[in-house]
Amino acid sequence: MKKLLIFLSFITLFSTFSYSQISQDLSYQSIVRYANGNLVVSTDVEVDLAITSNGATVYSESHSTTTSKNGLVSLRLGSKNISAFSAIDWGSGKHYVSATITVLDGYNYSVSTESELLPVPYALYALNAKDGAVGPAGPAGPAGPAGPAGPAGADGAAGPAGPAGPAGADGADGADGADGADGASSLNELSDVTIASTSVYAVSPSSTTTAAAIKNASFGVDALDALVGGFNNTAFGYNALSKVTGGDYNTAVGQGAGLNIVMGSSNTFLGHNANTGTNQAGASNRTALGAGATATVNKSVVLGNSLVEQVWMSSDKGASVYAAKYYTVDSDGNATELTGGSGGSGSDGADGADGKGWTGGSYDSSTGVVTFTSNDGLGFTTGDLRGATGAAGADGADGADGADGAAGAKGDKGDKGDKGDKGDTGDSGVAGAVN
Repeated sequence: MKKLLIFLSFITLFSTFSYSQISQDLSYQSIVRYANGNLVVSTDVEVDLAITSNGATVYSESHSTTTSKNGLVSLRLGSKNISAFSAIDWGSGKHYVSATITVLDGYNYSVSTESELLPVPYALYALNAKDGAVGPAGPAGPAGPAGPAGPAGADGAAGPAGPAGPAGADGADGADGADGADGASSLNELSDVTIASTSVYAVSPSSTTTAAAIKNASFGVDALDALVGGFNNTAFGYNALSKVTGGDYNTAVGQGAGLNIVMGSSNTFLGHNANTGTNQAGASNRTALGAGATATVNKSVVLGNSLVEQVWMSSDKGASVYAAKYYTVDSDGNATELTGGSGGSGSDGADGADGKGWTGGSYDSSTGVVTFTSNDGLGFTTGDLRGATGAAGADGADGADGADGAAGAKGDKGDKGDKGDKGDTGDSGVAGAVN
């Protein structure tokens, strides 16, 4: 980056005015150099000139010009305002020329100098003298030699930051950070999962569950969260089976499903708010399928809510329906058993609008994961719901003896045995009778 040592290497002031038509101004020249001594050539500069006396400015003007190929600036001091320049009272005391030159090269460094006006310029004062008429101005003398370089001026203000350089090469990789804490390796390490005995509760485990609760599973906020005892209960969804304190084999899937069951067994509720009557403590075998379906009678199945208008058995309506009895229901809810012969087929009703809700579920026995699908955005997948492997059972009792097998085939004749030892002499016989 270039810095200016001094701009006013030399200053030549010439009086170029005379006594009538000649302009009353001064010739100002300056050579501009950088700090390293190089000339500032063919460069735009801003030159501010002022004449001061007794510490006050009596005249000032500014020029925009360009240095010559020799670094020279040539100006006419007083040419900007002839009347104000002519009114200067040159006889009032010493006068000085102050100059500030700014180089417009992108860095805009500037420096100021001040030089006393020597007697030659004071010829201007002679114009106001009352003595004889002033003779014509003589020819300008030759330019004097360049004076010695002045002392280095103060550093100018820091210029604006240059454009950003190209990105440097990537630094070496930093050292590896410390290993993070290990994640959970099993469900019971998760803060919102509780495993008690053979049951698993996710999100909102019950705070009152006892050892009497066996093989239960829940997933969802407030799902099965009041359970105290019971087994094989399953709840998925917000508030599903949330009032159940006991009971067995109850299943609820969907937000609010089975919300009104308190106790009971073998009840099934599938769908948003699929439910039964209020605070049911003895419900049994009640099945409600569909959003808002309500089963209030034991051993009953309810398909859909009060807005359902058609029940199809298979998508093409081709499935057979078997039942011991058939009823019709009037607008007041009164049921009448149908006992007559078979009537003709009625015309097909208009297709109802497609409903939204659960569309299916599946269980992967290899992973223990249950997947529920829906077309209303509520589908989800559980974790591994398989319980731990049970202890080996006791050995069973010995079975009864089997029946005798059939006789085997006759074996080969054995080898002749060795001759036996001679027997002992027998006892004497009884004496014979005497005739």
